[in-house]
Formats: sequence, structure tokens, C-alpha cells
Amino acid sequence: METTHRHLTLGRITTLAAALTAGALGLTACASAPPPPTAEMQTWKSERRGDDAAAIAAAAPELTASADSAYRAAEAAHVDGDDALRAHHLRLADTYWETARVRHVERKASAELDQTRGDLATARDRLTTATEDMRSRRAAIAARRDDAVATGERATPTTPRDQAEYVLDTAVVDLARADEVNAEMRAPQLYTRAQLAYDAAALAYGNGDYETVKQRGSDATQFARQAYERAMPGWQAASVEQRLAERREKLLASLLDVATPIVDDSGTVSIALIGYFEGDQTDLRGETRSRLDGLAEIVKAFPEYSVRVEGHTGLTGDPTNNLLVSQARALEVREALTDRGVDPDRVTSVGHGESKAIADADLPQGDVINRRVDVVFTPREVEVVRTDTVGRR
Repeated sequence: METTHRHLTLGRITTLAAALTAGALGLTACASAPPPPTAEMQTWKSERRGDDAAAIAAAAPELTASADSAYRAAEAAHVDGDDALRAHHLRLADTYWETARVRHVERKASAELDQTRGDLATARDRLTTATEDMRSRRAAIAARRDDAVATGERATPTTPRDQAEYVLDTAVVDLARADEVNAEMRAPQLYTRAQLAYDAAALAYGNGDYETVKQRGSDATQFARQAYERAMPGWQAASVEQRLAERREKLLASLLDVATPIVDDSGTVSIALIGYFEGDQTDLRGETRSRLDGLAEIVKAFPEYSVRVEGHTGLTGDPTNNLLVSQARALEVREALTDRGVDPDRVTSVGHGESKAIADADLPQGDVINRRVDVVFTPREVEVVRTDTVGRR
């Protein structure tokens, strides 16, 4: 009986040990399996495998590599059950990846912008070429019509087609005149209406609708002439200003042979004649008279400028006498210029005495500088006269 009981007890122990062993093995197997990824981890992996993933990686390889490394660290922390460390590495991975995505978007946008700029430049070049061709054709048509009318070779139109052609030619002439004064920029609305009306007339001509040609062609002529009238004053002013600027540059270059010119904001040009007078004398020094030959030629070469001769003196002596001396010196230079052929109506003289003398006159050459005579060139008010250079044909 004891033997049987012992066998039963040993059997139960063996069975229990086996069960414990199996349980332990099961626990080990469960412990080795990684936990499932969180929703945040699944979202990140989905984005990492998105359609733009390859392009993003190509645009920012270092950032995407850092993002992948941070995600692997997040996976390791997840396996270890460290939620805080996992969240930290996931934030790093998101930051690297989003930065890489922005880099990709910026590069893509930059490439698209460069392409757009290139297309725009090409279109602008084509438009410029087309505009120049159009203006050249208009000018040629206008010239041919002028020649034909002047020589009497073109008879008065009588048929509907001839009348339509004459109306179209007239519109072309007026559009060409509007082009010459840059009406496209100075009167854009009127110029655009003229263009549209002309295009409609040209289309009607191609369809044989001569009545519409005459109506729309007349509209084009009317709008083109209005655009011309609107643009003409601005074109004239700009032309005068441009010419004055070019002439001023030439004047400055010419005056360098006499003295160093100074230009102020109003366009006034002046030079200082220093050393032309002795002490309190009002007569030009002998050797300076020849220098005024060149100055007189310059004044005559630039009739668009009026000239004012201003005399000055030093601070010593009686102020009243200094004023008289400065006036006499200015008059002496004025007469020297008029004696050399300068129009007297263009030259005036005035004396300032010691009012504009250099304060520190005891400097070397100070008195000589104070005894200067300034010659001031001021642009004259030129009345813009409308000529036939851009006149109605």
C-alpha cells in the first residue's frame, strides 16, 4: 500500500513539474514577441512609405536618415515598455521628417518658379518680337499710303472693298502714330480699344464684311487718335527731359576744360573762375582772357542754357565797396563773353560782395578763392512746339 501511494505521489509531482515547465516556456515565448505598434507609430510608417517618400528622401537625405534613426530608437523604447522615451523619439522622427518634407516642397516650388520664369521670359520675348514686327508693318503701310496719296497714284476708293481697304489703312496710320508716342503705356485704355477695333475690322475684311470693316475701322481710327492726343504731352515732356539730360552730360564734359563743374539737384551747372582778378582789381588778368575764349564757345554751343555770372570778394575791406567790386567783376566776365559772340540776352551778371565768402579766409589761397567769379548754367524754359516729326499723316 505504501508503494502504491509513493508511486501516485511521484506521478503527481512529475505531472505538476511538467505543467510548470510548459507554463514557463509559454511565458518565455510571450515575453519574446514585440508589442504591436501604437497608432502614432503606424501613422509615421504610413507616411514614410507615402507617394512622395522617395522624392523627400532625395531632397533631404540627411534629414530622412535622421528621421529613420529616431524611429528605430522609438521602436526600441516601445519594446522596452518606456512610453516616455518612445514618445520623445517619435517627436524627433516627426520633426526630421516634416523638415525634410518642407525642404522637398521648397525645392519643388523653386523648380516650378524657375520654369514659370523661363516660360514668361520666352513669352515676353515673343510678344516683344511680335509687337516690333507689328509696328514695323504699320509704319511701312503708313509710309506707302502717304507716298501713294502724295503722288496721286492712289485714286479715291469707290467700291466697297476699296473703301474698306482705305479705312483699314487709315486705322493703321493712326495706330502707327500712337505707337510713336508710346500710347500703349501713356494711354493704355484708348490704345487697347483701338487695337481691338482694328482686329475686329481686319477679321471682318477677311470674311468679306466690308460694312463692318468700315464701322470698326473708323472706331479704331477714332480711338487711336484719342490715344495719340492723350499720350503726346507726356511723350514730348519725356523727349525734352531726355534731350536735356544728354546735353547736360555733354556740357559737363566740355566745361572740364575750363574748371571742375558742379551740378545741383535742379540740374543747374556751375563752375568757379578762380585767379582771374588781382586784389581789389576789377580788370581781368591778362593771361586769363584767353581762357574765356573756350568758355564763350561752350556757352554758344549750349543755347538751351541761360548763364548767370556771379561775382564775389573776400571779407576784408568795406562791405559796400566789396559789393561794388563783385558787381564790376561779374560784369567784366559777362562783357568778355558777349564780346566773343555770346547772345547778351542769355547772360546776366550779379555781385554778392562778401556775403558768400569763405569764412576761414586766412587759409593759403583763401583770398584768391574768395575773389572768384561763378558762372552758373541754368536750363531755360523751353516751350515744346508740336511739329510734324510725329504729326498727323
